[in-house]
Amino acid sequence: MRTILFFRVMLVMLAAPAFAAQLYGTLREGDRPVPQGVQVTVSCPGNPSHTGTTDASGVYRIYVPEKGRCTLQVQYNGQSASAEVYSFDDATKYDFDLIQQKGFYTLRRR
Repeated sequence: MRTILFFRVMLVMLAAPAFAAQLYGTLREGDRPVPQGVQVTVSCPGNPSHTGTTDASGVYRIYVPEKGRCTLQVQYNGQSASAEVYSFDDATKYDFDLIQQKGFYTLRRR
């Protein structure tokens, strides 16, 4: 009986990520991708934040189980830039350019 319960619990735990939506895209500064390891965080109201980092091509992928309006925040060169994004049932792509204006970075969607 315990074995059956164990396998049911494991099945539910493994299936949970399948219900999470993915936010992904690229981050660029000028004409080149940001370096590997730039921190990207997605925060949805009333829920914990979800964090990821960029790879060597400036690509990020974050699984967000919540649906609706969220905030994507990027930590780059000691500064923070953010933009509004939406999480849906399906994967959603958000490509951004990091633009430096008056000494501060902002995100502009491509």
